[in-house]
Formats: sequence, structure tokens, C-alpha cells
Amino acid sequence: MSIISLFAVSFIAGFLGTVVMTVGQEIQIRITRRPISYTPAIVFFKVFRLDFDALGNRAKGVASYAVHFAYGTFWGFPLALFYLAGFIDFIPMLIVYFLIVWIQGFITISLLRIAGPPWTWGLKKNLIEFFFKALYTTASLSFFLILLN
Repeated sequence: MSIISLFAVSFIAGFLGTVVMTVGQEIQIRITRRPISYTPAIVFFKVFRLDFDALGNRAKGVASYAVHFAYGTFWGFPLALFYLAGFIDFIPMLIVYFLIVWIQGFITISLLRIAGPPWTWGLKKNLIEFFFKALYTTASLSFFLILLN
């Protein structure tokens, strides 16, 4: 498999993992009636020095989902790097991949002062974050390995 094909597969797997996570989040949103999270879009807008608050509610929702899917697709790239390094055992790969995705999210939103550090969020919010990152990484890795074969 060429490098280009390998990275294409990793991005497709990241996208499909994002679909799985998003469906799970949509179910949770409807059951608990919590509002959607704009955090990925706020991060994007802050990094590129754009004014997220200037958007209307509909535009905020569209921007949020667009950034969410772009972000999730992009985070498929470590899977190709793992494969190139010969790191392909499912459980160790899943653990490392999960830790990369989970921890970078905490670091990013803390550094950009979008939210405080995770120990200030409370147990429920941390468990929800853990669950959806675990769902994303498990789905993405599974799709990656399936698409490789």
C-alpha cells in the first residue's frame, strides 16, 4: 500500500469514527436535553483569530459540526504513523491512540483558555468525555484495520 493510500485510509477511518461518535453524542443530547458543544468550533475560531460569537445560532451549529468532522477526520492520521512504525497490535494501539486523542483535547482547550483543566470539570463531564473519546478511538481504529484488509 502506498503512503498516500495509507494516509487516505487513516483519514477515512477518522471520519467514520467521527460519524460513530457523533451519532452517540446526538443520542445523548436528545436523551439528556443538553445543548450541543461548540468547543471544537471555538478552538478553531480562536486559533485562526476569528469571532465565533459574531455568528448567529444556525451558523454556530453549522460551524460546530463542520469543525467537529474536520477535527475527527484529521485525528485519523496517527493510525497511519502507527502502521508505518509497525505498531499494529489492537489493544496497545488503542490505548496509545486513545491517550493521544484524549489528552491533546484537554491540553488544547486549557491552553486556549476555553475551559479550565479537566480536574475542575467534575466527574460526570469527565466520564462523558472519556466515553466519547473511547468510542471515537475504538471505532476509528477498527475501521482503519478493516479498511487495510
